[in-house]
Amino acid sequence: LRQRFFYGTAAAGLEARHPGATRPLRMNSWSAVVVTLALSGHLVVATSIAASTVVRLAQRLHDVPDRWLLAWRIAGRGHLFAARTTLEAACRTWWPITLTACAVSKRLRRLSGIYVLIRSIESALRRHETGEHRQARALDPVRSSVAKLGDDIAYGTGVWTGAVSTRKFDCLRPRID
Repeated sequence: LRQRFFYGTAAAGLEARHPGATRPLRMNSWSAVVVTLALSGHLVVATSIAASTVVRLAQRLHDVPDRWLLAWRIAGRGHLFAARTTLEAACRTWWPITLTACAVSKRLRRLSGIYVLIRSIESALRRHETGEHRQARALDPVRSSVAKLGDDIAYGTGVWTGAVSTRKFDCLRPRID
């Protein structure tokens, strides 16, 4: 955990040398709108906007075979990936803000819990696929999830510490293109 904290403290300096490279979240403006609406509970509006981006992209790809499938893969999956990376940033770099918000928001507590559960299941499946679960020192899924959460908190704490000590906070801001 100490090493992860140390890695996090370097984010502010790296961001100063390589602007935009260490941001905890990067997405396009359409995905930002879709994710913001979805996370705030406006699922119908978010789904409508996401669907419209798929349609608009498919229309642009008028000469491409399987343009609807390709549009879904690019735009639709892009929105899903943006939602996932938003939750990752919330549980990793922005965890102090998320923890504070969870104290007052039932929706955010539920979303954070669901994200941690999904990540734990994915991690267990990945360990099973690679055979890592058979190793002598392999952690069970619960301890592995707790370790990953501790790793995220240590890294996020390091990022905040580095940002405060250098007074450079760009490493905490999302990048919306």
